[in-house]
Amino acid sequence: MTKSAFIEEVLPLKPIFFRFAYSLVKSVEVAEDVTQDVLMKIWQTKEDIANLKAWGMRLTRNACLDKLKAQAAKVVGLNHELGIAQKNLNPYEQSALKQSVELIKTAAQNLPEQQQLIWQLREVEAYSYQEIAETLSITLENVKVNLHRARKTLLAHLLNKTAYGY
Repeated sequence: MTKSAFIEEVLPLKPIFFRFAYSLVKSVEVAEDVTQDVLMKIWQTKEDIANLKAWGMRLTRNACLDKLKAQAAKVVGLNHELGIAQKNLNPYEQSALKQSVELIKTAAQNLPEQQQLIWQLREVEAYSYQEIAETLSITLENVKVNLHRARKTLLAHLLNKTAYGY
């Protein structure tokens, strides 16, 4: 890869790779390391890549999973802050919202790895089904099935936790 091609095509993708890495490893330092490793792999490649973004995301995912396995940690499925304006909520509503987010985080962490990754990419990172399929090297149908199962599991978990036994 030439220097100009790298600067024009790859460097604009760096923040995307970093956000995805951070959402998986939950550490700025580790996410920066992973992002740097991915950029080095892309720089060193000799072949022409058709979908550079999807390939970079796959490299990022694999590097993060390697880091997490080395640290004996679990992949975390949800990394976002509350998107609702907190100042418009009363203390009770803020507490209920925080509790709901924690329930979703806990439930997402207990999903199978592939469902967790697909749910993360779709619901948090807002990827299209096609982008998820390319990133994870799976079929479009597999993405849809796993996303449906993840959503169904999360809903069942939330209903179970919030039903108070009724």
